Amino acid sequence: MPKVFSELVIEGPFLLVKGFLMGYKYSYNPNMECFFHRKSGIKRETLKDLVQEYFELDSHTHVCLDNAVIERFAETVKASEKQIKLKILSRKTIIHASFSFHFEVFSKEAADKIKNLINTLPSSLTLDNFKDDIFSDEKGKGIELYAPLHEYIYTGRGAIYGDFADMVTLYRDFNNSGIIETSQVKLQLKE
Repeated sequence: MPKVFSELVIEGPFLLVKGFLMGYKYSYNPNMECFFHRKSGIKRETLKDLVQEYFELDSHTHVCLDNAVIERFAETVKASEKQIKLKILSRKTIIHASFSFHFEVFSKEAADKIKNLINTLPSSLTLDNFKDDIFSDEKGKGIELYAPLHEYIYTGRGAIYGDFADMVTLYRDFNNSGIIETSQVKLQLKE
């Protein structure tokens, strides 16, 4: 059974919230998973959030935590509210997450790497509207990086949705590949 995560909005600057959460994590549960929006590629919902983050006026921090640890973490924040001025403003359960992607590569090795990532999706994730195409032309044979014609081109696009924790892991794998472009992760929250 997949873990259930929730998004918390905490009133307080990012670095203070991050320090508090990391202290909590390593004191109580070193294996606890936590995902900060600005570090994990999770889309901020409002224009106000984006502007505040851009100008570093961020007085609210968005973080996603496993529901198994949220109650104790919330109690700890509440107990220290007078000393450090952090406050949990909202908590919403994450129903699922999604992101879209596209790629264009010019070697069979890179294409195989992409195909392997796509073909080994965890069962909790679904590939949606995936379309790919292979173009091959012997006239483009050569090793020129900026050639007007390539011997092999593999292109594709699609979207992936499903379980939040698996989604964030896969999102990191796609971004770390260096050959796949992704949108930000979008959360579907339970109101």
